[in-house]
Amino acid sequence: MNKKSFWVAFIIGFTLLFFGVKYFLAQSTQDRIMNDMIAGFTLAEQDLNAKLPLRIDEKTTLLRVKADGAVFTYEYAVNDVENTGDKSALIATFRSFVAPSVCNRVDMVRFMGYGARYVYSYSFEDGEVIGSFAFTKIECPAAFQP
Repeated sequence: MNKKSFWVAFIIGFTLLFFGVKYFLAQSTQDRIMNDMIAGFTLAEQDLNAKLPLRIDEKTTLLRVKADGAVFTYEYAVNDVENTGDKSALIATFRSFVAPSVCNRVDMVRFMGYGARYVYSYSFEDGEVIGSFAFTKIECPAAFQP
């Protein structure tokens, strides 16, 4: 092997090694962030559930939260809301109130960037399910604009 071939092989090998290590570190960081996020969700579930149920306003009570991997669910009961049978309209109304606060919360947006999903589930006070909706980075596109 002549000197030129040696240096070409060395540069190619070094380049491959550099990008391989960079990829490995990026994956390790992503995995570490995901694991930390999931652990944080689990701790938040325990902490919040110890304080629930909690009256949010005159019509809404947060009953419980659930952490399941990268999914964090809020379960609410509503009272003094007329059950007209059009549950999809109620869910759309609830979503319109919740969306701005979720999509503008820096911590939630950051976690959505790593794959978190926030689910909001609603039922009437008697337990009848109204419905649910979720937020991921797809539902908050403005938060991810450069």
